Amino acid sequence: MSQLYTDMYSLYQQAKAAMKNRQDYEHFQTFSREQWLPPEQLELVRLGRLKALLLHALKESPFHRRRLTPFRQHIVR
Repeated sequence: MSQLYTDMYSLYQQAKAAMKNRQDYEHFQTFSREQWLPPEQLELVRLGRLKALLLHALKESPFHRRRLTPFRQHIVR
């Protein structure tokens, strides 16, 4: 067990060192925390991210705005 822990910690340190900038590290930290969330809470997090992505697409992309307009009322609430 001790060797497994050592190997995992080493891998973790290598991943941290490979992060090119602070944003990469923040994403890494976020996903490290979220992997332990209960399924119900993880689903809420994922739905929140999906909603943010769709709202961004509606706002910034004419193509996606046209495609998503029929679903806009479901996205906005």
